[in-house]
Amino acid sequence: MQRTKWIAAGVMAAVLLLAAISRPHEKPVTPSFHGPTRLVSNSGIICLEGESSPYNGPVEELYPNGNKKYSLEIVDGVKQGKATQWYMNGKKKTEVILKDGRPIGTMKGWHENGKKSYEMPLAKGVAEGIVTEYDLNGKLRSKTPHVNGKKHGKEIGFDEDQNKLWETAWVKDKMEGEYIKFYPTTEIKRSVTTYVNGVREGPQTGYFADGKKSWMANWRGETPVGTHLEWHETQEGDPRLSRQQSFSNGQLVKLLEWYSNGQQSVEAEYANGRLINQVRWDKEGKELMRMGMNTPSNSTKVPESVISSKTNPNAVGRRTFWSKKRLSAIYANKEITTVLKVFGEPDQKLGDTWIYNKMKVFDPATGQNYRTVQFLTKKEKVLLVEIR
Repeated sequence: MQRTKWIAAGVMAAVLLLAAISRPHEKPVTPSFHGPTRLVSNSGIICLEGESSPYNGPVEELYPNGNKKYSLEIVDGVKQGKATQWYMNGKKKTEVILKDGRPIGTMKGWHENGKKSYEMPLAKGVAEGIVTEYDLNGKLRSKTPHVNGKKHGKEIGFDEDQNKLWETAWVKDKMEGEYIKFYPTTEIKRSVTTYVNGVREGPQTGYFADGKKSWMANWRGETPVGTHLEWHETQEGDPRLSRQQSFSNGQLVKLLEWYSNGQQSVEAEYANGRLINQVRWDKEGKELMRMGMNTPSNSTKVPESVISSKTNPNAVGRRTFWSKKRLSAIYANKEITTVLKVFGEPDQKLGDTWIYNKMKVFDPATGQNYRTVQFLTKKEKVLLVEIR
């Protein structure tokens, strides 16, 4: 009986030993700041959660697919050495050296496709010197000087062929002076905008590729001021005036337009941002329409007859951010039923002109924003799209 017990005990020990030998080796879990083995900061010293002694060793976190998210080293509770981040696809995202918890040297970044994104020299843990940024193809996009972590000095931007595309000046993270855009492959200015203490202030001028003025405007922040002018480009001689807009208290009060042959095409007056008077001519000077001209030009009241009570501010077309060129290209010659489906009822109807206010239209060529879109209709179709 006693011998039987010894045999049984021996068999059990052998089974346990074989189980221990055959059990796969379990890799210890590396601590992270968000994982099951959590690290926490205790008065600036990094420790394992629930412990008070400083942690020493690696730190890493993984994505759900098993790829590394980040890794770094902790020495005596302080971040030291190389710290690296990765995208979920395994491509490196950032890399920097840490000393006593602060980044030093040059921090490097990459796009998700593996191409270089930026290089940032550091001092005392913040940007100091020329920060370079790169596009998705890894080509230089901009050079921006930094002082004590803030943009300070002359910034230069480049196109994909490394031609200078823009330049501006920064003072403690705020644009100051002229922001200049250039035509590619040339030093010819495309536009010049003045900034004061980070705010657009004063004159803004655009130029044709031959260096002649294409438009002029004045701004106080985002508020248009005074008279804004635009010109037609001509093959010979000086450009001809194409548009003149007059503003008062930030609102358009008068609009004049001309064809490229010099013949006036539009004269319009506005009150409280709404069109109240309008005359149009064709290229030969023949009057096409006249409406609202009995309303005094200095009137501040908009006739009820031109205000629609069925407007829908949530219509998809009103909520969409449009480029000026795209909006004009899409809706010229469209059925007016399409306009109604996309934009809803207009804010105003003056004869054949449908007017929509508070629109979101941007012209990337000039950097200007527009709020009013007019659809000139004829025989149930859009004859012309005008953006103000």
